Amino acid sequence: MNQTQILYDEFQVTGVDTQGKPFNNVSRIEAQSQVHKLSLRLDYNSQIYNIPNGRKFALALTGIDNESLIPEYDYVMSGTIFQEDFKQPASLIIYASFGGLLMELIGAPSHLEGLTLDSDIYLHIKLI
Repeated sequence: MNQTQILYDEFQVTGVDTQGKPFNNVSRIEAQSQVHKLSLRLDYNSQIYNIPNGRKFALALTGIDNESLIPEYDYVMSGTIFQEDFKQPASLIIYASFGGLLMELIGAPSHLEGLTLDSDIYLHIKLI
């Protein structure tokens, strides 16, 4: 992981719009990470970017004050962490909003410790 990143992992998409499309031009993916065993549910603008079912992608989360990684990724959103919950056994759930597009990230607290409530973040995605 790059020093400027709060979180980096590679995910595989396990479902796209499994409960229907949330909105026109928006898709919701479900994905599992390869390294930290994180679960991700993410809304994204499917009119400008496509993340197919079964595809792998790299995801990085950085602080909003760090724009250095933006050119290295295909899809970037800025947002805010608005809620965090604990789930048994020993999992942390992080919720973020990117202008109304939502992210739910679940994993061990030790892997998500850099993500704090009310923090502004960039989410970076690149298909691999």
